[in-house]
Amino acid sequence: MPFPPATSCSLPASPDWTSVSPALGAAIASLEASMDSVESSANATIAQLNGIKQPLDSVVLELDKIDKLLNDEIRRSDTYVALIQESVAEIDDVSDNAKANMKDLKKLDPSLATKVVRPITQSFTALLKDVKDVQIAFPILLSTVIVFISLLFSNMITLLEINSKAYTRNILAPIDDLIYTIGMAITNFAIISIQVIVLLLVAQFNFSIDVWGHLSTALPVIVVMMFIFIFLGMIIAYLSSNMQTSILLSTFVALGFFLFSDALNALEAMPVVAGIAAIFNPVVIANKMFGMIFFFSAKLWARPLNMTLLLLYLIGSGVLLVWISKKKNRQRF
Repeated sequence: MPFPPATSCSLPASPDWTSVSPALGAAIASLEASMDSVESSANATIAQLNGIKQPLDSVVLELDKIDKLLNDEIRRSDTYVALIQESVAEIDDVSDNAKANMKDLKKLDPSLATKVVRPITQSFTALLKDVKDVQIAFPILLSTVIVFISLLFSNMITLLEINSKAYTRNILAPIDDLIYTIGMAITNFAIISIQVIVLLLVAQFNFSIDVWGHLSTALPVIVVMMFIFIFLGMIIAYLSSNMQTSILLSTFVALGFFLFSDALNALEAMPVVAGIAAIFNPVVIANKMFGMIFFFSAKLWARPLNMTLLLLYLIGSGVLLVWISKKKNRQRF
């Protein structure tokens, strides 16, 4: 509020002291002049104070705003401090739990570290117990030997027979030439049987494979396989123009049957077309049947489709051999 202006004091009319005492009158006049001066100074001071009050009020308002802002910041800081304290308490709890878990881990066997790093492991379980690798490979070895010796021996023996002068004389005899073809097939079978018997003896006594116990079941498959490739070798001999070409062709055919079998690679790992073709390969069929017979003591007709296919191959190759041999014999005259 503004200060009240200074009021002038009216003094009662004083007597004329000059007439009484000139010195006293002068003193009184001087006092009145001083009082007038003080009054004018007081009024100026009050005016100045009134001028300073408005800036002071503005400063007070700004200070009030600053105080409010500071109070808000203090409240927010208190909230942040409380949150930080809660977070620190949670971190302490997690740290305590981690320390407790680490103490539990110390009790574990160090060998379990590999299981923590690689929790999923793989292993192979043998389906056949106490069976050597050479025993597992014997079915493939048996069918491969049958293929190569049947093709090559029958081809060479047939070439020697049909290229000899006695063969022409035999055809001229009043006997059906089919008898000579059957005779050559039986001769080839007898010679090749010696090789197969030797292999079976080696398997019985050196590979510790129970050949004699399964011979009655395996023998029909062996005989059918031998005749299939004997007939095929004789067909190549009849179709070839000379001995060198016939032997090379027989070798390549035998390699083809071997390479497109499961002897070197599993059927599932082959390309789709090659895998489908290999399923009908007689070598693959014989491998499966020999494995089932020697290792699982399966009966001959445990897989009738396989034996049926081998018999169809036998009949087909035999019919083809008869037709080609008769045709080639007629072309000699």
